[in-house]
Amino acid sequence: MGKINELLITEAENYISSIMAEKLSEKIIFHNFNHAQLVKKYAEIIGNHAGFTTDEMNTLKICSLFHDVGYVNSYHTNKEESVKIAESFLSENGIDKETSEYISATIRSTQTPQQPTDKVAEVLCDADMMYIATESAIEQFDLLIEETALQQPDMARRQGHEKKCLEFLANHTYFTEYGKTILQPLKESASKRLSERMKRRKMLEIKKETTEKKSVNYSRGVETLFRLTARNQINLNSIADNKSNI
Repeated sequence: MGKINELLITEAENYISSIMAEKLSEKIIFHNFNHAQLVKKYAEIIGNHAGFTTDEMNTLKICSLFHDVGYVNSYHTNKEESVKIAESFLSENGIDKETSEYISATIRSTQTPQQPTDKVAEVLCDADMMYIATESAIEQFDLLIEETALQQPDMARRQGHEKKCLEFLANHTYFTEYGKTILQPLKESASKRLSERMKRRKMLEIKKETTEKKSVNYSRGVETLFRLTARNQINLNSIADNKSNI
């Protein structure tokens, strides 16, 4: 039987990089290979903090790499597609069924709402949500919103999704000690900045609408004035003509 080791992890990384480069839609700009690499990196940080063994860490790395690869096949059922791709790869590399099923369950735990069942899944879930607690939190959040907008272009729906994401972040909590003590405060800070930015945008939209309304009212007023002036001029001309005829 094969074993999950650094060699297999490297092969998995190369495989995922290749399949995403070949099949991933240009509209998927957040859940791409860069995201897979970041989640793997974040998982290692949290796993090391939790004192994971080599075997636990190797399993965690594999799960991190495969957890969103399913976007190459489907946007809406990406998690089950991720499981299928992972199981196929693991089978081809001689990984036993029990280990493969465990990895599949761990990948499924990242489906929103996250439902981890053990410490490996808890670390993976926290790693998947660590982006919002990093220095690039705003940029990553915007990529996620833009990716969603590309799936549903209507602007009103996009704004609604951004609001829902902020509500989700407000209610979300991390599972690991590292997540609760280190990531949670950073996430709350980023969420606050995003909420304030959304409020500023709303205020600018209201100001723009008010300005446009005033502009329309002014234009109508000018048009009315011109019409009255023209009518008065016609009347004056008519009076002048009548006088000249007398």
